[in-house]
Amino acid sequence: MSISPRTPTRGSPNWSKRPSPAPKSTRSLTSAPVPLAYMSYIVCGAKPTSTKKNSPVVVARATLDWDEGFVVAAESAADVSLVPAAYKTEYSPETGARDAARLAKLEPGGFELELYAPKAPPTPAVSRSSCAKRSRSPESLPIFSNFDLVVTDERPYTFGDAKMFDFGLRAESPERWTDADERFVEAVTAAWTGEMESDSLNALVLSAGLMKSQVAVLRALVGYLRQAGLPFSRTYLRESLVKNPELARAFVEYFEARFQPGNAADPSELREALVEGVGKAASLDDERIANGLLAVIDAVVRTNAYLTGAASLAFKLEPRRIGFLPEPRPLYEIWVYSPRVEGVHLRFGPVARGGLRWSDRRRISAPRSSVWSRPRQSKTPS
Repeated sequence: MSISPRTPTRGSPNWSKRPSPAPKSTRSLTSAPVPLAYMSYIVCGAKPTSTKKNSPVVVARATLDWDEGFVVAAESAADVSLVPAAYKTEYSPETGARDAARLAKLEPGGFELELYAPKAPPTPAVSRSSCAKRSRSPESLPIFSNFDLVVTDERPYTFGDAKMFDFGLRAESPERWTDADERFVEAVTAAWTGEMESDSLNALVLSAGLMKSQVAVLRALVGYLRQAGLPFSRTYLRESLVKNPELARAFVEYFEARFQPGNAADPSELREALVEGVGKAASLDDERIANGLLAVIDAVVRTNAYLTGAASLAFKLEPRRIGFLPEPRPLYEIWVYSPRVEGVHLRFGPVARGGLRWSDRRRISAPRSSVWSRPRQSKTPS
């Protein structure tokens, strides 16, 4: 874009010939007329959006250096001395002012994530995330890898007592980023702050299109399967669902049809489709795990999963409907799950004494076996 004052023509009334140089004896800097100078600015960049009205502003900003542009964009509300030099070489002053404002709003211990598309991604499956935080937090690379993402690069920047991280993230396919911004940001923030566990089941946020609350329900049910005695580790149980994202989503839809208030879906129809999907599992182990998960969902009679503000998930089950549970089976069982603690309560009658047997130790996480062994001695005939 070229911006220059209109040049008067020779016939216009404002035109005046340049005076002839005066003799050396009379020439002086103070008395000789000074000719006008015309300057032309060429502003390179994106499509010009300037108009006749704002052209002077565009030209003025183009002449500013990075620090001056930052001060103008931030309206003097941020300290440019906190911006690291490496950041200035990668981002515009306007972006710097916006990131500085994000960091300034964070409380101690705060965290904020923003997902955006790079201007020229190496492949369509690449996206970028900008993380702002004011606290010590877990390593970021394992968190992103649990979403089945490859971190292509990491750019850390320190703004005083706050930090900004810019990550390049590559998914298995471009379709995984479709309509995923809100779901992904919510889930990563929950995993980073400890509200949600960071494990391989988080990959279902992108591969199956699940929300973090839906993944939490699956994680709780997988935890019960491990307690119930299936001969598979938690890691193996999770990997089975991650390998079958369509089946994992079908389990969530069936669970929601049964218990989510206002859900108009027919549970019987969804169950029929789910049974058909289980029969197409890739391996016998996957089929066994899927059948076990279906039996557990069938046995749930009540849950607080859709109660606003619940700090943990609780499921009331009828163990007699779960064929692979060992005898004797209680009348009811309450399974409680949260990222910090798991527990179980067994009731062998309508009214039962006792409380919740719990364990926060992952390596010895078998509270059900511990509490079940006591009534077993009295219920099992000798």
